[in-house]
Amino acid sequence: THLMDVVQWFTNNAPPVAAVAHGYVAKYIPAEHPDVFSAVFEYPKMMATWTLDYATSYEDGWSITFLGDKAAMILREEGFRVVPTGPRGSETFWRPDTKPIVEEKAQMTAVETHVQNFFDCIRTRKEPNCTVEIAAAAVAGPHLANIAMFGKKRAELPSGYLKS
Repeated sequence: THLMDVVQWFTNNAPPVAAVAHGYVAKYIPAEHPDVFSAVFEYPKMMATWTLDYATSYEDGWSITFLGDKAAMILREEGFRVVPTGPRGSETFWRPDTKPIVEEKAQMTAVETHVQNFFDCIRTRKEPNCTVEIAAAAVAGPHLANIAMFGKKRAELPSGYLKS
């Protein structure tokens, strides 16, 4: 949910309109929810893919990759980097040794910031950084993915969802 929040925030999108998903329990038998999981989220003007694998420690942690026509931005716990991208055969075609346009190292675990915001809201009665509406929009995608996966079909968000 937290990563979907970032995707929707960075792309200025409401919740996805539909999702498909597949997963299975690879290691954590008899778990009720898959430990290997992949989902595709449909937005009006883009799509997002989400893959998770709790069965291995390969690239442990989280990351979000935004792919554009001219560059890609990779967000990770260690910071972020922006690398140029381009069509195959072009001078900006991405390769593993491509130098970043921008790279920023930072520890991006913001638990303390969330806790501080919560206490500030208790003291001042102001709205938190993540309102109920933002949280509902962020969790809609993962809920759709669960419905799609367990129902073995494409799941669609009901029209009018989150509209007042």
